[in-house]
Amino acid sequence: MPLDPAIEFDDIDVENVADPDTPTLDALERALNAPYNAKPAAPSMPQHEIEAAIAADRDPCAEAAKTDGISFLHQPPIGNMLVAARFAALLSNAVLLHDITAPRSFSMITISDRSERKAAWKNLGNVLLRLADLSADSDDTWRDFKTPVLAAEPNQTKGGDASQREDFEDAVEAAVKNGHKLLALTPDAHSMSPVTRAMCGRVLIWPPLTGQMIIEILRVTHTVTGELSEDAITNLLPPDSDIAALPLAGIESAFLEKTTLKVAKVLAATAKRFRTVPPATTTLDDIVLNADTRAPIDRLVADMAAWKAGQAQ
Repeated sequence: MPLDPAIEFDDIDVENVADPDTPTLDALERALNAPYNAKPAAPSMPQHEIEAAIAADRDPCAEAAKTDGISFLHQPPIGNMLVAARFAALLSNAVLLHDITAPRSFSMITISDRSERKAAWKNLGNVLLRLADLSADSDDTWRDFKTPVLAAEPNQTKGGDASQREDFEDAVEAAVKNGHKLLALTPDAHSMSPVTRAMCGRVLIWPPLTGQMIIEILRVTHTVTGELSEDAITNLLPPDSDIAALPLAGIESAFLEKTTLKVAKVLAATAKRFRTVPPATTTLDDIVLNADTRAPIDRLVADMAAWKAGQAQ
């Protein structure tokens, strides 16, 4: 259920939000739907030129031998594509795909990270619409979905959070009553009320972004031939565990680079900086407490330290 970007994530009214409009950008349509019709430059280049191009952050497999005015998508709708790639990974099992798209199915997708849950909320509806557009008019596999989202964090029940939870539960109940297919986006498997959880057929975990997903997205956004210098890109990309830990803003900004190799280099540099961010080191000494409160806490800490050292039972 993607909404107007001006609407704040914390102010979502999941019951009264209109369904999204189908994207109509001509450049996007051509980039996503047109077949690759350019021949790569690499086959006509000697090996030393290929190596020089890669060293200069150019991808001779993605570049056309003759441009003929063809170009890749310089400002890709990367938010949609990241969600689409992860949604495809989520549904890689044929049995699960059948169950989720069955009439009146009810599935929960847990996304613990708030920014990723926000991104899924904004883009999943458009992904479903595009899948429906690619289906025959008589095929309802990707139609009639509702995607309510719970913006509130786990264990937060005060003020606006309580209202968000109530609105979410109402939206889920309305979708079930009206026979819609449901993909509910929540922080964890315990976010729904017991009654709503009982109606849910399956709980799914939002898959992390991987290097292979990055490569397949680059195949749409940064090549006019359908080919990539995959070995060179793979060697530059950080490990999957590092990619999964990157903030979405850093990933999206990397895709604004002009070549596949520059995208990979920026992601690697971002991952390196992210790994070296010092952890928070707040201790009891940083917290101001009065003597009556501090004394029993200090005794507890001392007892725990003695227990770990084997000096107490």
